[in-house]
Amino acid sequence: MDLNKYKIIEEDGKQFKEYKIHGRKGEIYLQVPIKEDTQEEIEALHRVFAEVALNELRREKEKQKNASQKKQNDE
Repeated sequence: MDLNKYKIIEEDGKQFKEYKIHGRKGEIYLQVPIKEDTQEEIEALHRVFAEVALNELRREKEKQKNASQKKQNDE
């Protein structure tokens, strides 16, 4: 699915981006409303990115710790 290919449609006074997805049994039309993000949505997105970054740092530290322990055990 190419997210850059969509058409804007208007329905009941609201605007949507319409994406066409090719599925196994035909085409699927996904309509995504066009709207401004609320402050709550922005904060939730920031929180998710922060959690992902922290988890990645923890995994990296754990890898380094395990590698150094393995090296010490091998010696």
